[in-house]
Amino acid sequence: MPTESHTEAGALRSALRELAALSTIPAAWVGREPPIIAAGLADALVGSLNLDFAFVRLCDPKGDGAIEVTRGRAWKAFPEWLQTHLAVGQFLRKEIIADIGDGEPRRGLVIPVGVDAEAGLVAAACSRTDFPSEIDQLLLSVAANHAAGAFQNARLRHELDAKVVQLGQARNELERKVSERTADLQRSEAYLAEAQRLSHTGSWAFNAREAVYWSDENFRIWGFNPQHGLPDRETVLQRIHPEDRDRVVEYIQKTIREKGDYAVEFRIVLPEGTVKHIHGLGHPVFNASGELVEVVGTQLDVTERKLAEEERERLRQLQADLAHISRVSTMGELTASLAHEIKQPISAAITNAKTCLRWLGRDTPNVAEACEAASRLVKDVTRAADIISRISLPFKKGALQRELVDVNELIREIDSPAAQRSEPLLDLNPYRAC
Repeated sequence: MPTESHTEAGALRSALRELAALSTIPAAWVGREPPIIAAGLADALVGSLNLDFAFVRLCDPKGDGAIEVTRGRAWKAFPEWLQTHLAVGQFLRKEIIADIGDGEPRRGLVIPVGVDAEAGLVAAACSRTDFPSEIDQLLLSVAANHAAGAFQNARLRHELDAKVVQLGQARNELERKVSERTADLQRSEAYLAEAQRLSHTGSWAFNAREAVYWSDENFRIWGFNPQHGLPDRETVLQRIHPEDRDRVVEYIQKTIREKGDYAVEFRIVLPEGTVKHIHGLGHPVFNASGELVEVVGTQLDVTERKLAEEERERLRQLQADLAHISRVSTMGELTASLAHEIKQPISAAITNAKTCLRWLGRDTPNVAEACEAASRLVKDVTRAADIISRISLPFKKGALQRELVDVNELIREIDSPAAQRSEPLLDLNPYRAC
């Protein structure tokens, strides 16, 4: 009895050592590829358990390919028997093969791994007469389960690594798209800022309490420093011209009350005294319940346009004044000309009237001379009437009338001494015979 107890104790200590040795193997499999795990298990079984033959098959339950490794002396009968039974899938539980059938006292053991051998199996053969003992079966089962766990961990790690790679690629792609989109947005913002600067148009937004957005151009128009943050409502109102402030506030309140857009022109006064003309547009935004969310809009600096309009108005007024002066000057010249043209026949008519009166006022009236003076008087008055008629002709509609003029008569009118001659100084009558 002491000898048997000593033998059993030795066998137990040996089994514990082998179990401890097998338990340390999984740590060496961490991070290894599945073929290395399968080969490591087969080597450990042959070396630790003193087996003559070991076969390891590890499978992925998800359907990936199985890995098979063989170690030891390959007895022809056992591998053939094993492959035949593997082909028909008969290893659903642990099976001991008492006689391999090659004429030698060899025994085999097949242990499935997982439910219905879904994770693989471990097969071993040995010429020991006590093989497989309970300790052999326990050690093989422990080793197989360790290998199966390491195998699954390796596959999971492989899948995890693949997922990490995919996630990394997806992240890189996302970062690239975000970078491109950010660059596009920055480029669009730059274009918008440049367009606003060129057109002197600022954009803004405010809610019921405060301003939430001002563009750079809006800061420039109002003369605020963007580094100081968004100006509050009171500060903005103080920049509006006092004569326009109440009107602007009324427009905004009316827009919110009537839920419509507004357009208003007003003036702002900068701290240094510069006055700017602003054309503002606003659009209120309401939520589904009708509450005001925010008001967005634009403000256009129309100072240059206003100054140009004022300058055009000033030039128009100057042109009107100049035209008035020109008309007055023309009328003065025309009046002087009319006075000269009419004065001459009227003066001659007065002279002839006085002459007529003088001839008639004598003690013995000279009727013949008086009649001649009266005739000249009638002629001078008629000529004055003709001058007035000719002056009005250009202002009447219709074609101008042409008539023959006696140049001799004109000379007589101009050169009064020549009127006393019996013959004209120049005979310009084209109808007189030579």
